[in-house]
Amino acid sequence: MKKIKAIIVDNNSSAIKALSNILTENFLQVEVLATSKTIPDAVEKINLHKPNVVFMEVEMPEYSGFDLYSFFNKQERNFKIVFITNHPEYALKAFENFIIDYILKPVRVEDIARALNKLSVHQLEFNGEKNNYREIAVLHEKKLLLQTADVIFVVKHDDIIFFHAEGSYTKVYTISHGELNISKKLIEFEFLETIGPFFRSHRSYIININHIKKVDKRDYLITMSNDKTVFLTYDKRQHLLDRIMV
Repeated sequence: MKKIKAIIVDNNSSAIKALSNILTENFLQVEVLATSKTIPDAVEKINLHKPNVVFMEVEMPEYSGFDLYSFFNKQERNFKIVFITNHPEYALKAFENFIIDYILKPVRVEDIARALNKLSVHQLEFNGEKNNYREIAVLHEKKLLLQTADVIFVVKHDDIIFFHAEGSYTKVYTISHGELNISKKLIEFEFLETIGPFFRSHRSYIININHIKKVDKRDYLITMSNDKTVFLTYDKRQHLLDRIMV
């Protein structure tokens, strides 16, 4: 497994320790090469270690997290930034500045999983010679590579009706290919919420909102375009309605 090289930047020692623990205990593919409490020190360590990703707080002493890229020329900006912060007010600015993800503290394991999936989207890793396959989203073409036991399918986002968790597997319901059994957990598809018409309606489902036929307000069930029903968590009902109305 190819290692993801990471650096953590935060002026709070407890925050650094908490994130380091989450990464080392849950994500064996991530190697934390260094930590830093200031932007200038982080710049030195980035130049030294050449990380793939920098997890960092937005509000830092002397400089802002938004200033980090300004210390590097275009050719040197070959790492991605994930903001992990107590400040929700910078989220829009972060995405406008191509920050790969924006996580609010306290950090959850699923937040880091989503960020790492987004990172894999940009890296586009596919090693056919060793059969080391990683599902990736092709952002500009809006396609997803889905591997079953025998076949790799190239599936357009619009072709996907919904994802259903089944233990360590995920069943993907599509228009063109029917039901596909993928040996990945549902959490590994959560990143699609940020780049397409997808919504986590329940812990066991991610749905394509363009394939919703109706929502039952009494039973909190969603009927999809293939006439199958999926669950909707009560506290996500309004969020779903807001997404549909956009």
